Amino acid sequence: MLKFRSVASTFEERAGKTLVLGVGNVIRGDDAVGIYVARRVKEKLPPELAARVDVEEACTGGFDLVDYLRGYDRVVIADAIRTDGGKPGTVYKFSAGALEPTAHLGHTHGVNLASALAVLEELKLGAPREVTVVAVEAEWLYEFKEGLSARVAAAVGEAAAAVLEILNNPKV
Repeated sequence: MLKFRSVASTFEERAGKTLVLGVGNVIRGDDAVGIYVARRVKEKLPPELAARVDVEEACTGGFDLVDYLRGYDRVVIADAIRTDGGKPGTVYKFSAGALEPTAHLGHTHGVNLASALAVLEELKLGAPREVTVVAVEAEWLYEFKEGLSARVAAAVGEAAAAVLEILNNPKV
């Protein structure tokens, strides 16, 4: 039998709500950008959205994301990304369906975000109907260091604004 831990709320309390999930590790340089974006979103979240939006931080990936995502109607994930030829600090916004060619949102055990969503759908565990990723091109992704590179730190506000725009303009 599958057992799930409660993260921000019970499964029932998540129905009809949106999750903003900042993913990263604060001791891995720019990998932490998702955490900083989530914190900025939480600071700037308008009161009229606060009752419908949970903002969480996760220092995990892969299959562990199932616990965070299940039961929410919508999810916005903030994370770092590394693309071929990308300029550090560039902010990208895309649906979770576009993740196949990305490497960073994967997990060391080979389960990426797309796979975690497929598990939720296949097992009927409450997959979100909409998942959007706001990613910031990283400069230092694998080094053990605290703090963000200058260009990535400068992009936190832009990425948080992109998340807030998504929250204010839901797809119908």
